[in-house]
Parts: sequence; C-alpha cells; structure tokens
Amino acid sequence: MWAQPQWEEIRFCEPVDTLRVEVSLNPYASIPTLLFDALGGWDRGVPDGWRQRIARTASAEQRSSVRTMTQLGRARQPDCVIAPAPADQETSLADALEQLRTTSPDTLLSDLDGMYGIDLPAQWQPVAREPRRWLRHFAGAAEVAAAVVAQTWTAAGRLLDKEIDRVGHAVVRGRTDLLLASLHPRARFTDDALWLPAIEGNRYEVRAKRLVLVPMVSGAQSIAHDLEDDETVWIGYPLPALHQLFGADPDRGAATATLDRLPALMGGVRARLLRAAQQPITIGDLAEVGDWAMSSVSRHCDWLAEAGLIERTRSGRTVLVQRTVLGHELVELFST
Repeated sequence: MWAQPQWEEIRFCEPVDTLRVEVSLNPYASIPTLLFDALGGWDRGVPDGWRQRIARTASAEQRSSVRTMTQLGRARQPDCVIAPAPADQETSLADALEQLRTTSPDTLLSDLDGMYGIDLPAQWQPVAREPRRWLRHFAGAAEVAAAVVAQTWTAAGRLLDKEIDRVGHAVVRGRTDLLLASLHPRARFTDDALWLPAIEGNRYEVRAKRLVLVPMVSGAQSIAHDLEDDETVWIGYPLPALHQLFGADPDRGAATATLDRLPALMGGVRARLLRAAQQPITIGDLAEVGDWAMSSVSRHCDWLAEAGLIERTRSGRTVLVQRTVLGHELVELFST
C-alpha cells in the first residue's frame, strides 16, 4: 500500500487566531478516505477488519472507480464525489449519498475540466467518455463504505461531543495554532503554516477567513481538505481517540492508541517533563522520571519556561517546577 512519504504545506495568509473556526459533523467526509485505503491502495490507518469487509463486498467495477482517483503522479479527486454535500455543512449520511447518486455527469465533467483542462490523464479518459457509468460504480462503492461509517459514526457520539468542546476551548483560549498542530499524529504548525503528511506533496496559500474542521472516522492517518475557496476552507482529520472505535481490530487499535501528539510538537523528553510537572516537583524528582541527568533536565526546563509552559518557584533552598495555565491547556489539548 502507498504510505504518506511527503508533506503538504498549508500556509495561512492571516494569523490563524483571526480565523473563524467551526466544526462540521459530516459523516460522508469519512467515506472517500476509507475507500482510498480499502480499495485504492493508500494507507490511511484503516483497521484490517474494516478494510477486508469493504474489499470483500465491493465489485470489480467499484474497485476500479476508486483506483482511478489514487494513481500516483496526478492523484486528484473531483469535488462532486469527495463532497457531494458540502463538507463544511452538517449533512446526514443518507442525504449525502442521495446527492452522490443523483450527481449529473456534466458536473463530473466540469470538475475534471477544472482540474486538468485539456491535459486529461490517461486514467480519466475512459471516465470522460462514460461519466454516468463511472459515477454509478463510485456511488456503489460509497454505499459499501457507508455501512462501516454509519455504524462507527453512531458509536462515536461521545467522542464527537468531546471534540466539539476541545476545538471550542482551543479557539476561545487563542490557541488555534496548537489546535491545528493536533489534527494529525504527524502534523506540525510553524511560522503560520500547517504541515501535514501527504501521498503527494503540495503547497497551498489559504486566504479564507472561515476554517471548518471535519472530524473523520475512517482511519487514524486520514487527511482530506478543500483549501482553494476564498471564503471557506475545510480540513478533514482523524477524530481524536478514534482507536477506541477499532474494537473489531484490537491489534490495530492498540497500535493507534500509542500515538502521542505532544512529543511530535516539542520532543519526547520535554513532553514527559511537562506531563510530570502537573504538581510542584523538584528538578531531582523530574530527573528520576526518565533517569536523566539533572543538567539535561535543567536545560529542557529552561526551554519550557521560556515557552511559558512551566514556572519555577523557590521553597527555601529547593526549586520547584510546575506547569503554568498555558502548560495545562497544552497537555489537555493534546490528550486523547
């Protein structure tokens, strides 16, 4: 399967804390990435049980329709099948599937023309000749994946509510940068740019003022987005703690549960020190957390203090270290 060896750079033209950030609960957004993993050869972290269930059920024509969109080199997807109902709006799965089933062949051809113009890649040329047939087969594949998504979406109710609270908390606190860095286990945010792992590398400049976040239940490595609109852009990302819903595939779930986003942001040692400093603690006790040298711990604490994540207080001859309010918020934001 194709892994995600490259990076996408998503550069925001305005400070991210000025964005209007919202959450959209749109279960259809999970379907394309689920299909790209199960039938298209892209590793999106889908549990083996889900992948096999879809692969067993889908017909050869349905598999072929998905693979049209996942061939490397110019792997792009028409908006009319990625988001038949706008991903930035809350839409039921049934309504989105109905929109897909009734998509006009002319809409598909218009999307292809906007993507490629006259330079239509070879894999899309048969589609352009018979767009209605291709749409019918892709809609069938989507319905196969929908059976998995519908069941998982229902089970995800509590996690979705928690995610809405998490996003709101980060935005109110003015920590949209940390929120964006937490959208994917390998994501990072630096210098007004969000970096996400990708099958094929790209660079985007976001000018929109409205950013809609779309949690997905398709796989622990899933990413989807539309970043070209001048008014509203959206990013689909793995629902935090998604591994809790991988009950049918405990091995995959256990592996996903070990993903920790805080070390990816600041390094493993600093992440463990920050977590250990929930209550006042001495440098010596911190050193014992990871069997580190006290001089090394002091240097890392200097960095954490400069970042405003910990503060030092003196009690007699003893120096105590404790997380600041910002440090607590950062740990909470990255907890799953």
